[in-house]
Amino acid sequence: CVKNQGDAGDACDDGNPFTFNDVWQNSGFCEGTWSINNQGNGPCAGEMFIDYDTKAYLLVELDGRCWFRENLHTRIYTNGDSIPFVLEWSYPDSALMTMSSSPYALYPEEYYYNYYVAQDSRGVCPTGWSIPNSDEWQSLISAFGGMEEFVANNLQGPGWNFSWVPEGFSNSGGFSVLKTGHIFPQSNNHQLNFGGFWARDSWSQCIGFPFCLGSMQTPNAGLSLRCIKDL
Repeated sequence: CVKNQGDAGDACDDGNPFTFNDVWQNSGFCEGTWSINNQGNGPCAGEMFIDYDTKAYLLVELDGRCWFRENLHTRIYTNGDSIPFVLEWSYPDSALMTMSSSPYALYPEEYYYNYYVAQDSRGVCPTGWSIPNSDEWQSLISAFGGMEEFVANNLQGPGWNFSWVPEGFSNSGGFSVLKTGHIFPQSNNHQLNFGGFWARDSWSQCIGFPFCLGSMQTPNAGLSLRCIKDL
């Protein structure tokens, strides 16, 4: 026998990549919430992950839709064309992607894209998937009861323990937002403490964590991308 490592409700790791919000149960077992309906009845049709451009992306079912549970990490458009990659970033006004130049980045391999990539008609997600539009983002946020609740219930550590972050935050919602930060529009300076996602139809509607900054609300900011399965 081994002693339970925490009280019921305490965070743990059940070792299953297809679950989230892992906590100790009254039974003494560490168990998480399945990210999809594994009987195949949900919007992900039983698929736990999808392979795209040499990477397997975990999926999660939220708001009646199938979402990527991870940030997009590709250098190609859906048709195979390359997305221009640069390290020097300064108001490019054209489709570009980059990586962080900060030695303090928690996720130095993270990719950041500007709005021109997000709205490109070639798409950047797998066939049958898209960057979510403003209505799809707003529906997801509303499903959690608003932006504050969406943020507080979808942060995955480490690194979120700083001011402006809601007390008692968790990843109980399963969207698993990492503290990847964003790239300022006027330089390759990496803002480490905030992160955000693009909507494909608007650069002014910011989906920010823990909230939006002015430097995110410009088409030349470098933000993360997620994909949603088309209806």
